[in-house]
Amino acid sequence: MNDEQPELAHLLEAFNLELAQLNAIRIDAANQIGKFDRALKAVKYHPNYPAYVHGGILADKRFGSEHVLAYIGFAALPWSLAVARIVFATNSSSDSNCIIDAIRLICEQDASLESAGLAWCGDRRLLQNCKAPAIWFQRPKLGLGQPAKAYGFKPEDAPGHRGIYEIGIDAMTEAFAHASEGMLELGFGALLPVVITQGGQRLQEIGAAALHADAEARYWERKHSFASRQAATSNRQWRGKPPTSRQGHLAVTTAQKLGIQVPAERNRGDAADWLEAHNANLRFWGTKND
Repeated sequence: MNDEQPELAHLLEAFNLELAQLNAIRIDAANQIGKFDRALKAVKYHPNYPAYVHGGILADKRFGSEHVLAYIGFAALPWSLAVARIVFATNSSSDSNCIIDAIRLICEQDASLESAGLAWCGDRRLLQNCKAPAIWFQRPKLGLGQPAKAYGFKPEDAPGHRGIYEIGIDAMTEAFAHASEGMLELGFGALLPVVITQGGQRLQEIGAAALHADAEARYWERKHSFASRQAATSNRQWRGKPPTSRQGHLAVTTAQKLGIQVPAERNRGDAADWLEAHNANLRFWGTKND
């Protein structure tokens, strides 16, 4: 019996040492993730990144795969016609209470826009066997962002782009008229970068606030949806699964903002509990750490 106790103590010591080593590896990995994220921001983005960023602005407002070709066709319209159609849609339908909703409604109601979008893609040799690439519909942000990619949008233009849909139809019409210098046939999508540039810091600020509000709405919607699903079932098998990459990144940024150690949670449930206890995502909780 006396021989068993030293052996057990030795095993416990070895086990605790291994745990400490694993924890050190975890902390180092978290720090490496932070460094990698910072390094990514310093390198040139992927050619499709602007498409995802700007297509995401539309996807956040209920644009999906069924809108891809129609939106491409709409972006190819002369800006004067496109804006006139937005004005008509906002005035004639209670379903379109803002500019971006009006554009989506136009895309849903005008089947000819899909043909126009297909023709636009054909002119730029983007078609595969006379069809739009399947990946555009599998990843609607990529498809919706094709005009932005073609017209030279940059990722940093996203706040200005989002801001255009927030300034109101009169201000938007004036901005396009000023940017076009009287050339009514310039395309809506082609003219957008000029409007963004001329909108300056003020348009960027309006758009940044709108993007934050969009992200906050998504956050609370997901949070409430998850809570409802959990209330409707006793199944908690998900808690034993490994943490998701989203949880890992959010834990790192939360710990950095709060000045605390990255958590040692080893499963998805523990990670969710830690994030909930620390009000992650902090930028949507109005804390002093924002």
